[in-house]
Amino acid sequence: MSIYTENGYTGRRDYLQNLAAETGVDFETVCALASMLGPSEDFDGLVTSLEDHAADLERDAARARDKSGHAATL
Repeated sequence: MSIYTENGYTGRRDYLQNLAAETGVDFETVCALASMLGPSEDFDGLVTSLEDHAADLERDAARARDKSGHAATL
């Protein structure tokens, strides 16, 4: 039994797909980060990196909304 099946996933791909869905980060980005960090970081460093990336995406989206809102009021 692998760490992925022990945690309720069918394998690493299933786990990564779930991480993508949970964090809102596209699957290709999740795979790229997972590849760079390696499987030993799947349940630690990868999760942290994805949470940080998702927060960055949300912050960028909020800034874009603010800019478009300010432009409309001028």
